Amino acid sequence: MVAGNQARMPAGLLKGVRTLTANIINEMGYAAELHREALIATSVVLFVFILIINLLLSLLKRRTG
Repeated sequence: MVAGNQARMPAGLLKGVRTLTANIINEMGYAAELHREALIATSVVLFVFILIINLLLSLLKRRTG
């Protein structure tokens, strides 16, 4: 957990944070109802970010290769 795994708003750019993946994993065990739905929404956001990054890198690879 290089980022610090701290479940709070960071006070600055170099302060500790909790990544989306760590947030999902750490809280899924005791989440219920709306909390669980929020964690599922977080996983959808993470999936979309990864999908966009992969598509952009794939397009960049096609242009340079």
